[in-house]
Amino acid sequence: IDVTGSMALANVGSEALAIEGETYLQSIIDRRRAAATFLPTLSLAPSYTWTDDPGSTNRDSKGINTPLELGMAVNPVRDVAVLRSSSATIEERRALLLDFQDTLLLDVARTHYNVILAERAVVVLENSLRVQEERVNDAKVRLDAGLIGPLDVSLSEAQAAQTSAGLIQARTRVLTGRSVLGFLTAAPMADRPLNDSLSVPSQAQDLDALLAEAESR
Repeated sequence: IDVTGSMALANVGSEALAIEGETYLQSIIDRRRAAATFLPTLSLAPSYTWTDDPGSTNRDSKGINTPLELGMAVNPVRDVAVLRSSSATIEERRALLLDFQDTLLLDVARTHYNVILAERAVVVLENSLRVQEERVNDAKVRLDAGLIGPLDVSLSEAQAAQTSAGLIQARTRVLTGRSVLGFLTAAPMADRPLNDSLSVPSQAQDLDALLAEAESR
């Protein structure tokens, strides 16, 4: 999977992004509620009554009453202010949603490439460690032959130990990075192959046009 695939997974499956979207949707619903105050209201409340009249030949008096009421209560100053406030809140929530989405996708891309770098560092360190272990073995043989001193062997072992520690750190970065990537994308990323391929346009768009689009949106 490439970086655009990871970003697409995050854009679809991120729970945090979904919460931001729900907040934005709630602001739209609140505006519709505010706009509903300008509409007339129609109420229909049927009721059933039963009366026991001892002096009547028909002791049971029953009936159904269905009042229909049409009303409209509008406070122009208050309602218009609420409507404008709701509209401003929608724009604010939309801007916050887009900002959160941008931040999320950038974090996904950064984590994606950090995992790839860490995995390649693991390969390099594994090869280096094998070479240094061979050097340690060679140094021990030369020590037995009296060609070098114990200090040379200790230096070779110290270099191998340092490389081994770096390898452990690189493997830890891989595991941590994949865990973070799985959290951001809401998808299993522990064993999914990652690649650094990315289709870049041959010509970039005009900067002024991009700035104008960013300001308008």
